[in-house]
Amino acid sequence: MKTLIYFNILFLTAILFVSCLEESNSLLSEFGYENAAELLVYLEGNNDYINSNSFPSIISAEEVNDNLSNCLVIDIRSQEEFIKGHISTAINIQNSNLFEFLRAKQNLNLAIVLVSSSGQTASYYTGLLRIYGYNNVFALRYGMAAWHSDFADIWTNLIPTGRPDEEPLDYLDNKFYSLPNYSNLPNISYENKSLNIKQKLEGRIAQLLQVEFLTDSILNSDGLVLDDTRPSVLNVEVISQLDSAHTSFENMFVICYGSIDLYLFPGSIGGDEDGHLVSAVFYDKNKNTFSSSTNLQKIPLGKTIVVYSNSGHSSAFVVAYLRVLGYDAKSLLFGGNSLSYRRMKSSQVLSEFTFKEADIMNYPYEGG
Repeated sequence: MKTLIYFNILFLTAILFVSCLEESNSLLSEFGYENAAELLVYLEGNNDYINSNSFPSIISAEEVNDNLSNCLVIDIRSQEEFIKGHISTAINIQNSNLFEFLRAKQNLNLAIVLVSSSGQTASYYTGLLRIYGYNNVFALRYGMAAWHSDFADIWTNLIPTGRPDEEPLDYLDNKFYSLPNYSNLPNISYENKSLNIKQKLEGRIAQLLQVEFLTDSILNSDGLVLDDTRPSVLNVEVISQLDSAHTSFENMFVICYGSIDLYLFPGSIGGDEDGHLVSAVFYDKNKNTFSSSTNLQKIPLGKTIVVYSNSGHSSAFVVAYLRVLGYDAKSLLFGGNSLSYRRMKSSQVLSEFTFKEADIMNYPYEGG
């Protein structure tokens, strides 16, 4: 039996309904719960970005190229990468300086386009800025890899072209896994408890913008060790956490975020085909599944939350939201493309989310 939990939130004038909780989970840490709940209620009452029609905020290379004069293009790659080649109007701002730069700008009427190497890093920081309230920020889909073939290696070198055999992989299955029971919200603490809720949100966004989402050294490393602080994770890092029975991942809760086609191999539920990571649960991108009134609080505490989507773009946005709320969440880099590219490419629904030659526009760029 579920019981409705109501609570007072500081700085709000009404008692707000947050979620249903199992009776057995209703004894919550007052300090942590009130802080997380206060932030959650504020976010859901102000734009509710993750459950809005503008989520995720991704723009294509074609759209940017056709509207360069109406865009403020911010390239967040390293200075070295920027010098090798960038969009002609782009300025180079590191993620740690984004907040300071945008708050200093007097006129932000232009569309702000964040550019990274693969598009996933830009998606994560775009998500953070959108959550804060910058409603005109977009991430360039596939990043510089879509702009010109000279930068496409980050996708083409890491995406498999298919397997020579049809044997299933032991870390993928096609079963439907039920969501767990309701759980407490994460424990969030603030150094200055006298701040109002918007100041608290600003502090969290500023803090999260300082953390690197992805670096070249991560992609080029052979001996991978799971990094507790990084908001992204490679498939090999996740697979290394598979238990001996090959039925779940040690200390990980895996979320497949997208359409049902990404989760299950159509027409063969329960079969051996490549469907999703074993033990992964399904969060439907079309049903506001990260709302407090639906499945947000079915995400357990005490585990690393791994979210994956079709290409790693949407999951980066989701992870930005979850980390603001205090969850230890990571986006699976390159998403389903890195897990079962063969199946995605053969799917009428999913093939448009696989990176391919047609996605590389070969627009001109500048060096120096």
